Amino acid sequence: NIAMFEGFLLAMTLHPEMQRKAQKSIDDVCEKRLPDFSDYDSLPYVHAILKECFRWHPVAPFGRN
Repeated sequence: NIAMFEGFLLAMTLHPEMQRKAQKSIDDVCEKRLPDFSDYDSLPYVHAILKECFRWHPVAPFGRN
């Protein structure tokens, strides 16, 4: 979803301290490799950021028309 990605970029641009904290948590857990699903429980801050981006731009509509 391009809107969710744009929301993520906007959040990281507007809040560089969040980006630094998320990057540090990834670096601490992954140690020079990309994160994968086995790291899921070890990266709660990154999950919170992604969940917030999905809240801003949900993948599917919620509610009745």
